Amino acid sequence: MATQPNLRAQFPSGPLLDEATGEVLPVWRAYFASLYVRTGGAPGASADGVQTNLDAEVAARQAGDVALSGAVVTERSERQAADTAEASARAAADTAEVTARTAADALALPKTGGTLTGPLTGTTATFGTVGTSGGATWRSGAGAPAGTAPIGSLYSRTDGAVGSTLYVSRGAGTWNPVAGV
Repeated sequence: MATQPNLRAQFPSGPLLDEATGEVLPVWRAYFASLYVRTGGAPGASADGVQTNLDAEVAARQAGDVALSGAVVTERSERQAADTAEASARAAADTAEVTARTAADALALPKTGGTLTGPLTGTTATFGTVGTSGGATWRSGAGAPAGTAPIGSLYSRTDGAVGSTLYVSRGAGTWNPVAGV
């Protein structure tokens, strides 16, 4: 008795073509191959070769899917490691900035009532009167200084020229310009 070919052919439920490539999907090719075998094929043609090619394509696609999955996992791991390293670097920079600001704040004078010792340096200063009650002061303004101030008080003339920019009080309303300033 001759062997009957498998007459059952499962009708695929999905789309016929791959939307990305426009090719017939393997499940549909398998269906068409089973119809080919069922109808006896073409004279001189072998359906076995078609099935072998289909099986090889399915295996190649599965291997490609496995390789792609591995690449996705590797990329995800690398991104997570980079994100973790960046977060650590940002946290360290934030900590360093807070430490630096705290150190700078510790050196800052209060807005009122502070005492400054040592040299005062800078390219720009804006002030009214600096000093303590009864001690030497440092004032600024336009025009020559007028009025009395404790001995040793300073006056910065904002509209002065060389030799008439900085004045020192000698007391009793006497102000002497500092030469060369």
